[in-house]
Amino acid sequence: MKKVILGTTILFFGMVGTASALPAEWTDTIDWSPDEKIGGWGNPNSFSYTHELDDFVGYFEGGNDYISSYTLKVSLYDDRDWRGEVALINQPGFLGDGFYDFSYENNTYGYSLAGLISLNLDGSLDISIDSWWGDFYLDYSTLYAFGDDGTVPVPEPGTMLLFGAGLAGLAGVRRRRNK
Repeated sequence: MKKVILGTTILFFGMVGTASALPAEWTDTIDWSPDEKIGGWGNPNSFSYTHELDDFVGYFEGGNDYISSYTLKVSLYDDRDWRGEVALINQPGFLGDGFYDFSYENNTYGYSLAGLISLNLDGSLDISIDSWWGDFYLDYSTLYAFGDDGTVPVPEPGTMLLFGAGLAGLAGVRRRRNK
């Protein structure tokens, strides 16, 4: 009988668990209007900006929420002059940088370890775009961050009820055995 009660208790505990948060996603889009011109005569050859995930109350909380990965999408376009353009998208650290391919509407870049650390600390990511050749326009940039919103798992009421019933059953079995 003792083995049946113990087996039933283990089976019930295996079927129930804890309530936990679903994965979270934070998005920040910066849209320039008018579009920012980079490179060429009289224009800066570099442009820097910062994505902020914590600029809303209750949005991203550095130190509480956790970001496990992110993706950066940048949209540049050619000013249709006779020269070709070469742009470098710089993220913090050594990885995650990349050259922009002007044959596509927008380019997507992976994450860097230094960028991931920066986002987890204060919810910000510094980006710079450098013109290596030619001039072009910056249309928009979107940051997609993925992770956990910091919700602590809480035991479900059914789990607590089964745990209490299991303890009561074990106490009853022990009492019967002692008699």
